[in-house]
Amino acid sequence: LLGDIRNRDTMAAAANQWLRAGQQDNAAFAANFLTAVRRFPADQIAGLERKFFSDISNAATPVFRQLMATDIHPVAINILNQKREGKLLIPSVNDSMPIAPGNGTFGRERIQTLNFPTFYNSWSGAANIEHNFAASNRLRLSFVKSVQFVEEAFPWANSSESPTFGETPGYVASLSNIRTFGSQWVNELRGGFFELHNTRVSKFRDILNSTLGINNPLEAAVGGLASLMPTVDIVTQRGASGIGNAWDFFNRQRVIHIADNVTHIIDRHSLQFGGEFRRPTIAGEYMARTNGDLDYDNWAFFLTGHGASGGGSDLDQGDTRRHFKMRDYTFFVQDDWRVRKGLNLNIGLRWESFGWPTDTQGRIGTYYTADMARQGGVKPGFHIPAESKIFQPGFDPIQIGLIIRPGTPWNLNQVNQAHHRSTINPDRNNFSPRIGFAWQPSQMSKFVFRGGYGIFYDRPAGSFIGNLQVSAPFFIYQNVPSPVDMANPYPSLNISPFQIPLSVQVARDANGAPSWRRFDGSTFPLNEPFAAKNFTFISPFTRIPYVQQWTFNIQFEPSRGNLIDIRYVGTKGSKLMARVNMAQAIDPRVTPVNGFSDIRTSTGALINPDYFVPPEFLGLGRASGFLLRSNWGSSNYHALQTNYRRRLVKGVLINAAYTWSKTIDTISNDNAVVEQDARHISNNRGVADFDRTHRFTTQYIIELPNPFRTSQGLAKAAFSNWSLNGGITLQSGAS
Repeated sequence: LLGDIRNRDTMAAAANQWLRAGQQDNAAFAANFLTAVRRFPADQIAGLERKFFSDISNAATPVFRQLMATDIHPVAINILNQKREGKLLIPSVNDSMPIAPGNGTFGRERIQTLNFPTFYNSWSGAANIEHNFAASNRLRLSFVKSVQFVEEAFPWANSSESPTFGETPGYVASLSNIRTFGSQWVNELRGGFFELHNTRVSKFRDILNSTLGINNPLEAAVGGLASLMPTVDIVTQRGASGIGNAWDFFNRQRVIHIADNVTHIIDRHSLQFGGEFRRPTIAGEYMARTNGDLDYDNWAFFLTGHGASGGGSDLDQGDTRRHFKMRDYTFFVQDDWRVRKGLNLNIGLRWESFGWPTDTQGRIGTYYTADMARQGGVKPGFHIPAESKIFQPGFDPIQIGLIIRPGTPWNLNQVNQAHHRSTINPDRNNFSPRIGFAWQPSQMSKFVFRGGYGIFYDRPAGSFIGNLQVSAPFFIYQNVPSPVDMANPYPSLNISPFQIPLSVQVARDANGAPSWRRFDGSTFPLNEPFAAKNFTFISPFTRIPYVQQWTFNIQFEPSRGNLIDIRYVGTKGSKLMARVNMAQAIDPRVTPVNGFSDIRTSTGALINPDYFVPPEFLGLGRASGFLLRSNWGSSNYHALQTNYRRRLVKGVLINAAYTWSKTIDTISNDNAVVEQDARHISNNRGVADFDRTHRFTTQYIIELPNPFRTSQGLAKAAFSNWSLNGGITLQSGAS
């Protein structure tokens, strides 16, 4: 199909050959191609029929028209002629390559097999420096650096390599100073620095949308990922072919911390107290298609510039680059008290403040529904940090990567300045009491009893960084089926991105079948239809999740070298993170909504449930339209844990453990969406995804008999000092 000379004349000849050969190989090909044409939007079908056929009077035996050079789109020629290092990105074929005959859907094609190698290397190093200023003053400096590098020749769409550089350099540096003051005081000062990069970026940035003659307004307005070449997919008999960039992303995590721990020994007490400060930062760009994605159902549609009828052009609008900063503070006090011989108590209290993420340019936001606004005493709508570009004079949505179709009204009436730069209310009451004991009764020297209780908080902010990067109004997805012009294929927004409910209306025909309408009641263009949108927000009322844990343990030594542990362990997770869709559809048969009182039209056809969402969320999807991430989850765990340990005695060592447990929760993943009825989360309570009711493990070493221990020479060397070792794990539970 493709030779080295690629102009409109040669490509018209190639397209005609593909069509004619397809008909020769399969008599149904022309009729099937006509069917594919008629899947395009109604306003494009007549023109496509005239372009590809000279006679369609009989739909079963249509006649192909001879395509002319003027039928070939210039952008397709630009794509086909792209070279790198003197080689065409989409390689040419020759007569030595095997033929794939037309199969009724595709024309005759050549099969070409390409190999794309991956290059990988890594190294790491460590260094330590210690200096004793005196016996009571010791300084230690440690540094570790590691680098992993991969050049991944990503075979985008199976025909053209799009190499990406993946680098994950990591740095860890720590400094500690331990100093004693007499026999009762010890001070340990620690500081450190951690940095980790996780990067996949294109090796080549020489081809842009504009290079190919394609208009992407985000290329100049946003830059970053949007400045790369688009992905171009052409469906063939063997899958998709084309050129493009893999989704670039980069992520840099950095943590600076300093901590001080003081120990004071008084008689039977070992008192510790101190604090820690941490400064985590995360900077990066989220994987998205702001560079554009173009899909074509076959070679003929690609060459003539007609995008796939089912979804030919994607453009993720927005700028996903962020630079998050957080601050954490911790203070603690703890006392290890030796009450008397055989009885020790451990009592402590910890306070932690985990700072919520802020972005250096205010590119984050949340949304207060009417109920949330009443709870927070604020106005409903978006709440965004004051430093955002949105509040600057002369703001244009293109400044944050949003392209609004001319004539579509928008305003900032629902956009408010947040009270906090993070948009999440601070949570500073995180106190963690902890207590434990160990008791060995004087009359029961072979028994030890242990127990304890504690509360443990967990920073959730790092897990929802990705949600903040693709949260409205700074990001929105828009698809266009069958873009008319290959040179200007990307969709613009025909709704206002700054309001909820969206600026859409619902119209119904004589049978009650609904359809979406624009803000003024007019229809959406056929090549730019509306589909319900999906947004994710972090609740401004989010609190730090925590777990309560308690345990009681009996340890028994029945004989020397043998030890038995029997332990009960319980945990209770509270305020665990999860996502709930606030825009869950309402059954109109029970509660009429948006003018609907039934789930079917008068002809019996089912109505899309997106039309049944509550009115305040109109235009959002019924499954994921308004995902609110917050403390929806809870869990509990109860377990009987037993362990038997036998030291190496008489040539046998055994360590065997059995756990009988049950884990129940309402959600098993902190980024998962609560299933079933989001309005009654308790109905989601059940056995956790990771529950393992029974778990048995054992490790053993058995020294084999040595019949030649008194022998000399080869027999003793070959058959002495052999042992058998191994392990077994058996478990059951949820899958």
